[in-house]
Amino acid sequence: MLAVVLLLLFHPYHGILHDSTIYAGQVLALLDPAPFAHDLFFAYGSQAQFSLFPSLVAHLVQTLGLGNAFLWLTLAGLLAFVIASWGLLHQLLPESSRFPALLALLLLPASYGAWGILSYAEPFLTGRSFAEPLCLAALAALVAQRRTLAGLLGLAALALHPLQAGPAFVIGWLWLAQQDRRWLHLLWLPTLAAAACFALPQLSFLTARMDALWFQQVWDRNLVVFYSQSGVGDWNYLVKDLFVAAVAARHAAPALRRYLHSVLGASVMLFALGLLLADGLHLAWGAGLQLWRVHWLLHWTATAMLPWLCVRLWRQPAHDKLRLLVFVCAVVLGLMPSAAHPMFMIAALLYWVWPWLSQRVGMPLQRTLVVLCLGVAMIYVLPNTLALTPWGAPLGTMRWVDALMQPRLPAALSLPTVLATLWFWQRYATARLYWIALPALFFAALFSGYQWDQRSALQRAFTDPMHDAQPFGINIAPDAQVLWLGNLLPAWSVLHRSHYIQQQQLSGIVFNRATSIEGYRRKELLHVKDAQGKDCRIVVFPKEPFIACKPDAAAVRQACENSRNKLTYVVLYYPLNYPAAGIWAPDNGAESTYYLYACRELANTGITIQSSAQPTPHAPAP
Repeated sequence: MLAVVLLLLFHPYHGILHDSTIYAGQVLALLDPAPFAHDLFFAYGSQAQFSLFPSLVAHLVQTLGLGNAFLWLTLAGLLAFVIASWGLLHQLLPESSRFPALLALLLLPASYGAWGILSYAEPFLTGRSFAEPLCLAALAALVAQRRTLAGLLGLAALALHPLQAGPAFVIGWLWLAQQDRRWLHLLWLPTLAAAACFALPQLSFLTARMDALWFQQVWDRNLVVFYSQSGVGDWNYLVKDLFVAAVAARHAAPALRRYLHSVLGASVMLFALGLLLADGLHLAWGAGLQLWRVHWLLHWTATAMLPWLCVRLWRQPAHDKLRLLVFVCAVVLGLMPSAAHPMFMIAALLYWVWPWLSQRVGMPLQRTLVVLCLGVAMIYVLPNTLALTPWGAPLGTMRWVDALMQPRLPAALSLPTVLATLWFWQRYATARLYWIALPALFFAALFSGYQWDQRSALQRAFTDPMHDAQPFGINIAPDAQVLWLGNLLPAWSVLHRSHYIQQQQLSGIVFNRATSIEGYRRKELLHVKDAQGKDCRIVVFPKEPFIACKPDAAAVRQACENSRNKLTYVVLYYPLNYPAAGIWAPDNGAESTYYLYACRELANTGITIQSSAQPTPHAPAP
């Protein structure tokens, strides 16, 4: 019950956001392909062709509707993650350490990779939502010597999300190779493939490199594809997980040590191979594999090992207590995703050299080093503690927190509060306390389940089946392309029409060059002039030194003209000084109004543009 309460509190559901939007579009396109034929995301092929997940979800969406199906599947995925995590922890850790490990997985940061964009147990629906539990269950079956079951679960994960499941296969292979070195003969497969690609034209794609233009567009737009462009904080965060897993391997029992060696070996090997193939050689398929995704299993492992490892280090001889504090200091300095402190490397190095150092310097100096290290760690982590809570994130504040928790310090201290409560329970629990705690947790579970759905009224308006087939009151042709300013989801979910260009549609450009080139071309067509002749960039991508403008009627008209009649309608969240073709105001209390403008009608107006000069790719920002 406590695990469920913490799961729901720390993973609130805010709707179809992030990558979930892309999966929603894939499902809608499967159910009704014709209106999405000209959509940029689908026109040239997308990553949807590598996953069965949208096809499986489509059947449920037909029954429950888009919003309800995604809500319940997200909840099922989160519960599956907890169950699968418990199964693997049951195989790896002693009984007393399993539940603290599960708490660490639920309460500590789950981000992995660069820029903190991805995390395991995400509170929105993607193929990762079920591929990750299947991977964990497969590894649990493998550790339990049930190889057939492990293989079946791994293949199921591979069918849902190959990029997440691939690293689990490598870890499983290394686990088997430590027991039977004949498994190392699988290394001949990539050698034979490399030789065959030069002899067989059908395998020439293995040596195909991304051209300069395509590589630069992926480099600028898909921040997570090439790990070499990540920041120093990302690298420290990665090394922190390697550090924790390496320390744990030195104190682990044989089965756990074997698993940790497999994770460490797979992480080092795949990261190095990814940097070579994608960042170094610019191979198209190498970039698409995104081998750095092994970090999700490395981070899961390092996070789960922390409680058990701290207890093991605490039970070391008394003279090693200072070394334990150095270890804690290093972990705290590397705790924040994409923002690990630069001093982490020094603290980690200090931990490894501590046995040598302690024999050469006196106790006062040792204590001074530990105090300085802990001081830096506390100064670093305390101002960022609230960011570790779900309501400290920009997705929104939980409605009950505003009413019950002002200031929000208790939320920031939730982790130490839970750990202190568990410690008290283990030492002083009685039958009377048990019968008090059980109903309290039951009502806490009901309450956390009640508040878990944190969708806004606007998110519900976009995804619930409450609007009619013509929300703007006019018939929009099935082959029309719509530009819904600043939002991709409603163009797909409300209008069921192709979207002209938006950042999220380019999330998979590493898999298709044509999508990348056409997306950037359309983006530049939306670099227009407003009525005063000023530059107006309607769509701006990451790493660009520009600011997205609020287009007026002249800018919208020029965008329509630049698209050569490909762009049919524009939806704005504000009115222009021209009558709209249709107006939609959701009737569910969203307090938002949207205005639909037809490009053909704007072309026949007397709207003029001060300067008719064509936009240039590097015009200055307004």
